[in-house]
Amino acid sequence: MQKGYETRFVKLKLLNGDVHSVAEVKAPDGWYIADIDGNMGIFKGEFVPGQEINGCRLWKKGRDAWDIGLWGSDSLMDGKVID
Repeated sequence: MQKGYETRFVKLKLLNGDVHSVAEVKAPDGWYIADIDGNMGIFKGEFVPGQEINGCRLWKKGRDAWDIGLWGSDSLMDGKVID
């Protein structure tokens, strides 16, 4: 992505209990979800509380993993999905 675009680190909880991360990038025409290492690809939209996209629900959003309180594997177990 080009420098200067607002981005957010998004931690997701999958319905099967696994954890996954994606990025949200604000382009001139709106927000995009970018999942470069998973099966979601890149598409227009953003995660909001209570929404399910491709079997994932929003857990936390922030600037990076540190910002949302993920400092190690133990902190992954403490997260609650945002409803």
